Amino acid sequence: MATPNDSRLCRLPTEILIEIVKLLPNFSSLWALMSAFPRFEFLFLQLPFEIFDTFLEKETPPCIQALMRVALVTRISPSWFPDIKDVTKHMSRHKTFDLYFEALPQHIEEPHLTSKVAFAVRDMVEVAHKIHAVAHACLEYYVRKSMTIKPERWDASLPPFDHSQLGGQPQGLPIQPTPTGPPTYEEEQILIRLLWRLQVFTDLRAAAKQDYLRHWSVDECGKVQTWNVDWLFHYFTPKSNREELFRTYIDSWNPYCEKEQFRSLMDFIVDITAAKTEYQPGLRELEAFMKDLPVDVYESGYHVTCLPPKPILEIRRGPITIDDLLPATLSIDEMVEKPPAGWRVYHQMTTDHRYYYSGVPFEPYRKYGFAFWQAERMGNLGFKEYDGWEDDGSILRVCYFVWQSILRGVDVVSAYSYRHVVTQ
Repeated sequence: MATPNDSRLCRLPTEILIEIVKLLPNFSSLWALMSAFPRFEFLFLQLPFEIFDTFLEKETPPCIQALMRVALVTRISPSWFPDIKDVTKHMSRHKTFDLYFEALPQHIEEPHLTSKVAFAVRDMVEVAHKIHAVAHACLEYYVRKSMTIKPERWDASLPPFDHSQLGGQPQGLPIQPTPTGPPTYEEEQILIRLLWRLQVFTDLRAAAKQDYLRHWSVDECGKVQTWNVDWLFHYFTPKSNREELFRTYIDSWNPYCEKEQFRSLMDFIVDITAAKTEYQPGLRELEAFMKDLPVDVYESGYHVTCLPPKPILEIRRGPITIDDLLPATLSIDEMVEKPPAGWRVYHQMTTDHRYYYSGVPFEPYRKYGFAFWQAERMGNLGFKEYDGWEDDGSILRVCYFVWQSILRGVDVVSAYSYRHVVTQ
């Protein structure tokens, strides 16, 4: 049997190998090829930034590209960032790295530095593969969980009861969830974005621990070394999006939604690893998990690919109308950075003051993956977004009934330290 070095593939001219590499669909396939054939790894180390950027711009939304570049620069030159505010500006694309990458060749002329930087970029390819694998495995897990949900819908024959009170709701008609299919590209990118956010936190923490951020204030160094992810989401959120007085549930970079997405991720990790901890799993446990992924999760990343939606021209026959063009006004960044439909509906239901629902936490809904699901999947599960601008309350009562039905049999007081009890 021929070894990887004896392969006819590796005997091809370098120019052809470069073109082969550029035809690969994603970072996972690139990592697989580099792991299998040393010559491809050598080729990558000769052109790390050129190849990395090619894959970065293939199918990666700009909002995630920015996070990946922040993680890379943190590993190569953490001193580039003067403070947390500057990191956040780069993460949110308010600043770019154009000047950094233009100046980089002048700072790594020595061979040992060139090699160090090349291997840092190579390691980023493996991280990208791991993040892709974890995101898909986590979403597949919640797709299965979502099909165990048992919502109930309103029926006109039900006896009267007080809609404004939580508890005492009679049993409605069962809703049979429609099979929702595999995770979509948008849902996968939502979780991938979260994982890269967390990767930046991890890399900054490592840089601070090695004293590479000594030019930062003592307070800011302390902030990046905290294990409290809830605080980190707030520290690294653009200030304009942190103003609570003006915040809405549809704002991009919503740290409250990100916290629930993180808890959903950690619930998945605890479940598949059978981990037992008396504390709420956090960044430390995630870091350990990412360093040593279960084999089935690690290898699944090689076999699954969520492709972005095709442009209208590729899927639509006949004349294009104005209605056909409207979806194009929503960028992929907007879809990925804003809270998904599952969170938006929860927020709507818990902030309408006509109903006594505000104290219910997200946890009963989190276990079904609502922190990631877009509108179509939510609709298939029996839940729809509520537009109450012209509603007299009748539509809201129907939506409210479905959402409260999920709490049937859940003791909210003992489980979540709230005063509501729903044990009907």
